[in-house]
This record gives sequence, structure tokens and C-alpha cells, in this order.
Amino acid sequence: MEADAPAVGEHTHRRRRSSLLSTADDQAAAQEAVDPRKKLKRLVGGATVLLIVCCYLRWGHLLTIDALQENQKWLRHFSADAPLSSAAIFITLMMGIVALSLPGSTLFCFVSGLAFPQPFACVLAWLGFSFGSGLCYILVQTVLGDYFRGKLAASEKMSHYYGLFRGCARASQISALQLSALLL
Repeated sequence: MEADAPAVGEHTHRRRRSSLLSTADDQAAAQEAVDPRKKLKRLVGGATVLLIVCCYLRWGHLLTIDALQENQKWLRHFSADAPLSSAAIFITLMMGIVALSLPGSTLFCFVSGLAFPQPFACVLAWLGFSFGSGLCYILVQTVLGDYFRGKLAASEKMSHYYGLFRGCARASQISALQLSALLL
């Protein structure tokens, strides 16, 4: 009868091991269930790509140089009739193009010269590029940052390269500060 019963230490070891396995499984299940932000980010990213493709397919023919030259008078009249709304539309579109790193920002800068008088066109292009690059930085730090941080954490090799990159970035920042101090 005593031979069938497990030893005291063996029974405790089995219980501890099974509780560790269930805890790891519970943590993995909880992590998958608690992370709806990942699904939302993927959904927003996919919807953005779909919107860009649909807009290009619908209005892409208007972005050729010939089409812009033909519509230059209409662009000038529209911007003269509603200067604030046309400027807001232009800056918003330029921000979107730059923030999403889409090709065509140079062509869109050219459109500002067709639609608006100088130097107003330069100011609008500068505002669109500036706000767009700030928005691009925010997108990279939040949406894409989570994705790449997960990739870095999963790969030891990538973590090593990222550490080297950060070291080089710090060295270049220090060098830039030293150079600016010398120039001032």
C-alpha cells in the first residue's frame, strides 16, 4: 500500500510543475485576449492602404503633368474664390502624402505653384511638409514602433544591431552638439 503512494517530494514537484505550465498557458491566453489594440492597428493600417489605392484608381489620372496644365485656370480660380478652404485642403493632402511616405510629394509641391500665387504657395508647401513629417514621426513611433519592437524582442540578432545603431545615433548626436557649440 505504501509502495503505490508517491513520495512526498515527488508529489510536490508534480504539482509545482503542472501549476507552472498552467500559469504559462494562462498568461499566453490572457495576452492574446487583452491585446485588441493590435487588431485595431492592423485594421486601421489595412483601411488606410485600401483608401489610398481606391483614391489613386479614382483620381490618379488628374495627377499627370498634362492634366495639371489643363486644369491650372480652374485651380487658380478655386484658390482665389475660397483661399482659406483651398489652403486647408492643400495642407491636409500634403500632410497625408508626406506622413504616409507616399510618392508624389514633389509633384504636389509643384501643384502648389499652379494653384496659389507666390510666396503663398511656398508657405503652404512648407507647412504641409513640416506638419506631414511630424505626423510621420508620430506614426512611426506609435503604430510601426510597436510592430518593430516586437520583432526586436523576438530576435537576438536584431536586438544586437539595434543596440549598435543606438550607439551610433548617440555618438552622432553628441558630435552634432559639439559641432554646434564650436560654431556658436
